Amino acid sequence: MRKLAASFRFSLFLAFMLLGQGMPAALGVEPGGNALEESRNTVGDYSEEAFVMEHTSDRFQFENDGTYTREIRFRIRIQSQAGIEHFSVVQFAYQKSADDFGVDFVRVTKKDGTVVPSPSDTFQDMPADITRQAPVYSDEREMHVAVKGLGIGDVLEYQAHWRNTKPLIPGQFWLNYNFAHHGIVVEEVVEVRLPRGRAIKLKSATLQPVTAESGQYVTYTWTSSNLKDPDDKTQKQDDQKRAWQQTRGRMPEPDVELSSFANWEELGRWYESLQRDRLKPSAAIQAKAAELTKGLSDENAKVRALYDFVSTRYRYIGVVFGLGRYQPHQASEVFENEYGDCKDKHTLLASLLSAAGIKAYPALISSTHEVDQDVPSPAQFDHMITAVPQGTGYLWLDTTTEVGPFGFLIPQLRAKHALVIPDGKPALLVETAADSPFPTSERFNMKATLSDGGVLDGHVEDTERGDSEVFLRAAFRVVPLPQWKDLVQRISYGLGFSGDVSDVNVTPPEKTGEAFQVSYDYKRKDYSDWSNRRITPPLPQMTLPQVDDEITPTAPIWLGTPGEFVFNATIEVPKGYSPNFPKAVHLTNDFAEFDSRYSFDSGVITAERRLTIKLREVAVSEYPEYKAFRKAIQDDSNTYTSLSIGKASSNPSAYPNEIWNLPYSEKPEAARLYDDARAQYQRQDVQGEIASLQKAVEIDPKFVRAWLWLGEIYKANGQSDHALEAYRKA
Repeated sequence: MRKLAASFRFSLFLAFMLLGQGMPAALGVEPGGNALEESRNTVGDYSEEAFVMEHTSDRFQFENDGTYTREIRFRIRIQSQAGIEHFSVVQFAYQKSADDFGVDFVRVTKKDGTVVPSPSDTFQDMPADITRQAPVYSDEREMHVAVKGLGIGDVLEYQAHWRNTKPLIPGQFWLNYNFAHHGIVVEEVVEVRLPRGRAIKLKSATLQPVTAESGQYVTYTWTSSNLKDPDDKTQKQDDQKRAWQQTRGRMPEPDVELSSFANWEELGRWYESLQRDRLKPSAAIQAKAAELTKGLSDENAKVRALYDFVSTRYRYIGVVFGLGRYQPHQASEVFENEYGDCKDKHTLLASLLSAAGIKAYPALISSTHEVDQDVPSPAQFDHMITAVPQGTGYLWLDTTTEVGPFGFLIPQLRAKHALVIPDGKPALLVETAADSPFPTSERFNMKATLSDGGVLDGHVEDTERGDSEVFLRAAFRVVPLPQWKDLVQRISYGLGFSGDVSDVNVTPPEKTGEAFQVSYDYKRKDYSDWSNRRITPPLPQMTLPQVDDEITPTAPIWLGTPGEFVFNATIEVPKGYSPNFPKAVHLTNDFAEFDSRYSFDSGVITAERRLTIKLREVAVSEYPEYKAFRKAIQDDSNTYTSLSIGKASSNPSAYPNEIWNLPYSEKPEAARLYDDARAQYQRQDVQGEIASLQKAVEIDPKFVRAWLWLGEIYKANGQSDHALEAYRKA
């Protein structure tokens, strides 16, 4: 799902990091200003910054009819080659059919005061990416300006303006704005002029504006700055929190929210008027609805049949709700075109349902934020789904996933408020379902034979239901059938298997009424660590979100939808061998459970790992318990089973086996170096083996397994003092 801005979603952070992606920002200090020097005196030295925003301004003036004007200015001091690369081209976005747009100037002031303007022949007007992808839905364009004469130590300034002549919603206006929270911004000014006496909803939690009245307008002015970048620890905490927010669709509310809509009912009436005449079933739609529901007496079965038709047969054009236009196409037009954006696909589904005598309503929702109920605004939404009334609640349907099972919503849309717009009734905010319509599960089964030469031949059956199922279906849907083997090979690599796959069979992605299954044959030479007569069971890694020991988390750890993941493997080992198993693991916590079991019977090893996710997320207070839980699972996955001639044992008995069965390092680089040493051991590269292990223990001095191996190498090569020191470290 595209996550583009609806109406105004301006952020100077985007100006820093994504300038050129259609989000212009602004400034307003004349050449020769000393804002940077003053800020250095009061805050610190910015000489190591690639560039510094000395001043920005963004000024809006809204009119009662919904039109507006906007002017932006930037003043940026360039301090490195990276800054030059970042601002070598500046870009502005505008809507061709609605905006009178112009770039007033782009100029560079050199250290000696010389001003170098960028002439008009450096300006290039072109369609935006979204217009090229979906010209029927958007006429957004971009103006690219190649900055002339930009060098280190120069000051770049530019100014642009927009005059909107065709409001998206006549008589209404709204604005979302985020101040800069990253990068150095000495001064940021945001000014909004509104018609005097116009009732508005205004929310500004982080910074309060200065209000002034002049003539027919009321002016709100915010002045902000960002004079310090976070330290590494704070940045990691921010990144961890942001990752949780993005995964959950719970990004923070904008710093400034403004809307002329009086309430949610008014907003609902507006959209209901746009779609009312678009839903009427044509003769072709009525005939198709009758065909698809023939013989079905149960209403839920009819809804499912019509949902499957629209979801899988109609291509989704990924245009965010409100980008370019709000009114959907006629249902009959969508039916004939066989494609549509989110509101078009809803319109077709609602029309088909209407032809079958079933009500369905549009539901506006955000994939990135929870709705701020205080400010009724179209800017709150970037997506539309379908709400089918059932009893006292609703059945939620999203046809845009194309291969999402009936009633499935992506995690970012669950337990979120959506604005449901019933026919002829007030719109209301309703919370969507918190869970998937069926339990999340995965069943991985590997049946394999290990030859005396260390070659593993196996057959895999992997069956999935839930969130990952939808992503897999989508992947196979867009990849041509002849390339499915290559896709499964990449998936196998991702699961931790380095061997080759063949004879691939996959459930048709469109058959969403049943679980998704991938089966294939698998072969790997010198399986695991056969040269040392030890192996790990051929099971995927049970991956849980990574944790950073250097920070205290500031947000919950997202585990995902509750469910059960069961991985089984059977391996027929060469005659005469018996395994020395690691200890079974049994972990129970309020957020998850994990069990591993190993057995040996009639020459066949059986290994099972079972992970049960009980809660969607782990609270910050349970971070230590989660860390220990995750490490125990990793240690179990990384522990080898040694094979020996003779009777099987439940625990390792030989000293070398004890070393092999010790845990890996939690530090990825140390673990990688350890694996390098294993490869060098097989190549009989003793010096390389020692060097890799030495680096590994430098990174992780508590890596016992590496210290003991290092001691064994030193002992084998007659370096007794070094061996003794390594053992002492261990």
